[in-house]
Amino acid sequence: MALTATSIFKAIYGLFSALDSTDESVLKGTIWRKQVPLNVTDGGTAGTAQGETFMWRNDTGVDVRVISGHAVAPIAVTANATNFATFNVSRRTSAGASAVTVAEFATDTVTDDDMVAFAPKAMTLTDANVIVPSGSVLTGKVTKGGTGVAIASATAQARIVLTVEPAI
Repeated sequence: MALTATSIFKAIYGLFSALDSTDESVLKGTIWRKQVPLNVTDGGTAGTAQGETFMWRNDTGVDVRVISGHAVAPIAVTANATNFATFNVSRRTSAGASAVTVAEFATDTVTDDDMVAFAPKAMTLTDANVIVPSGSVLTGKVTKGGTGVAIASATAQARIVLTVEPAI
C-alpha cells in the first residue's frame, strides 16, 4: 500500500475504537482536512457570468464530505433582490454527468448578502449532496440574475473555497 495522507488517516483512525466527536474532528482536521479552491471572475462586468468550470476531482480513494464552503470577492458587492450573482458548486459523476448542487451563495437578500471585499461569505450546503464519492468531480460557476452585479474587478478574481474531509 502506498503511503498517502488517506492511508495514514485510515490506519490511525482504525486505532481508535471509540473516538468522541471532538477527537474525531481534531484527527480529521490535523491529518487530512483540505481546502479546494476555484478562482471565478466576471471581469468586473455586472452582466457577465462565469460558466461551469472544473474545480476538483476526488482522487483520494475514499468518499469525502464537504463540511463548509465560502465565496470571497475582491470588491464590495451590494446585495439586490433583482440584480444579483449566485456562486454555485456542483458535484458530477466521474463521467461528468448528473450535476447536483453542493453549495450555493447568492447576493440577493439586501443587507444580509452584501459582500465586504476579501471577507468570506458562508455558502449554504445541500445536505443530500455533500458526500463526494471517489472519482467524482466538483465544478463551480457564477450565474447572474436580472442585469447582474459585478463580483470581481478587471484585474482581480473572486474565489470559491470548499473544505473537505474523509466521510468515515
